[in-house]
Amino acid sequence: MKWKLVYVLVALMTFGLGVAVVSFTYSAIDHSSTDKIPGQALSEPPCNNEETASQFPAFWHDFRDAVQRDDKIKLFSMIEKCNFGWEPFDPDSGLRYPLEADYRYDPFPLESPFHLEGARSTWGGHLRFRTYEQFLANYDVIFSEGFKTRLVDSDPTTSEECRYAISWEGEVLHHLCFEDNDGKGFKFTGLRFEP
Repeated sequence: MKWKLVYVLVALMTFGLGVAVVSFTYSAIDHSSTDKIPGQALSEPPCNNEETASQFPAFWHDFRDAVQRDDKIKLFSMIEKCNFGWEPFDPDSGLRYPLEADYRYDPFPLESPFHLEGARSTWGGHLRFRTYEQFLANYDVIFSEGFKTRLVDSDPTTSEECRYAISWEGEVLHHLCFEDNDGKGFKFTGLRFEP
């Protein structure tokens, strides 16, 4: 019985010593790369938007001209690539190629490293065009004949929905929106509707 008690004490001391060594080793390791909250771990480099005209009349002249000429390269430089919104009332007018949504959420209960991909969507806000190919895949939806006709035949006005908009009433009120992009000039920011 005496020997059993000695074995139990030795086992407990060995276990305690092992826990102490592991704890000390863990605290000595540099955890700076994994101490970030998940939102920080998921941050991406800023999205690049080319500069466009800072005055809306000059932007609108160039944009309308590019729409008339079907100048896809020019139009790609004039859309909001980082925060494009496409919210059609008609579900058949959704974008064909799913784009990554630019928003993230932080799953606080989960430990880093934890990587989440952005949501994929064919409509909605905060969409990103990462490549020209993604833009081309959606070009015929964004610049369909109906939308091109409105862009060429109408003049934008100031709006409560966006800085400038071409608006029309159908089943709902639609807006093709244009916004000032943080000092990089104006951009076409997409389609919205109001019930």
